Amino acid sequence: MPNDRMIDAPTNLAGLWPDSDDDDNTPFEDNGEEQVVSVCGVDLKIRQYAYHSHNANRVWPGTFNLCEYYLSPTPPTGDLSSLKGKSVLELGSATGLLACRMKLAGVLNIATSDVADGGSVKENVLYNFALNGVDAVPHVEHTWGTGWSEGGYDVVLASDILLYVKAYDALVKTLGEIGGQVVMSWNRRMEESKEFFRKMEEAGWTWRHEGNCIYIFDKKEGGAEGGKEGGVEGGKGGGTERQVETSRDK
Repeated sequence: MPNDRMIDAPTNLAGLWPDSDDDDNTPFEDNGEEQVVSVCGVDLKIRQYAYHSHNANRVWPGTFNLCEYYLSPTPPTGDLSSLKGKSVLELGSATGLLACRMKLAGVLNIATSDVADGGSVKENVLYNFALNGVDAVPHVEHTWGTGWSEGGYDVVLASDILLYVKAYDALVKTLGEIGGQVVMSWNRRMEESKEFFRKMEEAGWTWRHEGNCIYIFDKKEGGAEGGKEGGVEGGKGGGTERQVETSRDK
């Protein structure tokens, strides 16, 4: 049965930012394939596609890290109860697998969001929820950097959203507009990803590394100057004692 080491991340780079030169906005191009995926002890059916113009076609490996962070008893662990009763958004939701599993765990006030592609991603997320007998959640179609108008959320969950350095400015803008704490899974071997952490600090965020490739960002009171308290260069992102990992934690 598939797990986080058996599912490859999408590799298409087109359309992840609003000023992309790619004019092809074609969504899913083939018939989807249903697959059973085990997520923290629960088997879920997920429809995936071989291709989507904006990489919203498959399960991203970081999904499993975030689920384990909140649902596994093995440290480091997040406080699942802290999500209950709060408004939660899965940003870059793709298939919606993470949101579906979190709702089954009792996080009822959760929504999904991915690129505005004319409704293809939304339809697939709704399909996957129905496939597992889970009530649908709200879905926000949004392309990073184009202006967020759907109101704020208490917590933003995100996995593997730092692959494309060109999109960092747009992503930081969107996160600032949404507000709330950001809990992110990121385990790629990319030295360039440190630039995102710098941009977040400059925008007034602090961050800490929880271990197991989980990073938590909080908006510091006082605006952009506050985020410069601890820099990535010194291994301190607003108080953390560890540098940004550029490879999977040992």
